[in-house]
Amino acid sequence: MIQQVKELSQSEVTLGAGTLYGNLDRLLEAGFVATDGQETVDGRARRYYIITGDGEQTARAETARLSQLAAKAKRVLGS
Repeated sequence: MIQQVKELSQSEVTLGAGTLYGNLDRLLEAGFVATDGQETVDGRARRYYIITGDGEQTARAETARLSQLAAKAKRVLGS
């Protein structure tokens, strides 16, 4: 996930392990993601997650909200 965030953001976002796992715990608690298995790779536990229906709905709504906010900012700045 850390590498994927870096690639998707074209290295503009660097996600630390503590930030990632803290956020995953909050997303699990809120019901926005669910665990989807676990395995041990090179002696380390690797957990897999899947977005839930509520998580997808919330992500779509937040994306729309941020898009509207960006459009308002562009209007204010005259872009």
